[in-house]
Amino acid sequence: MLTITCNDNIRVKLFESRIKNLNNLAPADVYFNRGAKILKQREEIKHKTILQRRINHLLQIQNQSLSFV
Repeated sequence: MLTITCNDNIRVKLFESRIKNLNNLAPADVYFNRGAKILKQREEIKHKTILQRRINHLLQIQNQSLSFV
């Protein structure tokens, strides 16, 4: 049985709102044609973050395997 407390429910909603907010643009950004540039920058940041997380994960695995030797 899965029990979700109030805090867990809030965490899920915050996580979902962060995902949705990546594509949100201010009306002024759309009006002044900055929307595409902002979305491109966000996409680049997202890819760099994912790459950095993969690198950190691989380094962590490598360090753990070295500690057993």
